[in-house]
Amino acid sequence: MRVLNTIFCLALIASASAGAIASTGDEGPGGAKPGWEDLRADLERQVSLEVEAAKRTVQAEEHYRRGVLFLQQSRRSEALDQFRQAESIVLEAGEDAYMASSLRSYLHELRSRIAGKAIPSDPAGPDIVRARSHENLVDHLTLEWLASAVKRPIPDESALRNIFRSERVPEDLIYVGLVESGYQRDAVSSAGATGPWQFIDETGRRYGLGRGKDGDDRRNLLKSTRAAARYLRDLYDLLGDWTLALAGYNAGEYRVLRAMQQADAKDFWSVRSLLPRETAAYVPRVLAAISIATKLRSAGPRPERVDLNLAESHRSKEEAPEPAKIE
Repeated sequence: MRVLNTIFCLALIASASAGAIASTGDEGPGGAKPGWEDLRADLERQVSLEVEAAKRTVQAEEHYRRGVLFLQQSRRSEALDQFRQAESIVLEAGEDAYMASSLRSYLHELRSRIAGKAIPSDPAGPDIVRARSHENLVDHLTLEWLASAVKRPIPDESALRNIFRSERVPEDLIYVGLVESGYQRDAVSSAGATGPWQFIDETGRRYGLGRGKDGDDRRNLLKSTRAAARYLRDLYDLLGDWTLALAGYNAGEYRVLRAMQQADAKDFWSVRSLLPRETAAYVPRVLAAISIATKLRSAGPRPERVDLNLAESHRSKEEAPEPAKIE
């Protein structure tokens, strides 16, 4: 019903836009009406995407209902197969359609329902023990850089860890910021990802990071850390595994979901070969950074931390919940 309402609203707007285009006398070179044609084309494309989304949603829901019935009959294997088919129907729409239509929010909702019925939640953090056995996946020069980098003070580390704890994210995932940018606020990638946590504009806006006369929130250490923690938590809730959440942070959730579908697997190491080369290398780097930092902490005290004295650098007076453990 939600998808159909979206389609109806978009169709009305497209129809009104078409009428406005027909009635206006303003024309550009060659008889084109500037702006309106582009608007109509965009709206027609969105309506088309939502129509396809509605079809796929109906099909996916049918598989979901069958899965629920199988569960009620204690036919768990058949139920899980139906759930997988429901997800596959959504993902087969392609990444552009998935991200640009209601399919993304629907799949989040669908996976949440499935997880509540058939898939137990795993509260553990990333598999650091296994990460150590895969340190050979990180090239020697990168390992040397990581070994040096983790010895340096983390800017406002206490606040960063408190933010991650408060968002129910394993606090050692603050080392994502080290791998992403070295916690540099002015870091900008070739793709336009900006700030310590390398948010692209669209994802940044989704997590409340604005851009305006007061600056780009993606460059604000504490604001962007809060956004990164929430993003990682959402990825974990969607993907069910912290290493997969790391992969999603780098490659985007769609590519990870497709790899999980293709491999029929729920852990990073089983889908690694199906992910982009950059992501296949990225996750071991983050885990190696955590592993090296853990060894350093057990060997002795770290250097004194640095406080950047940002406007938001005050500590919360409320006690944060216990962090998830990384084993």
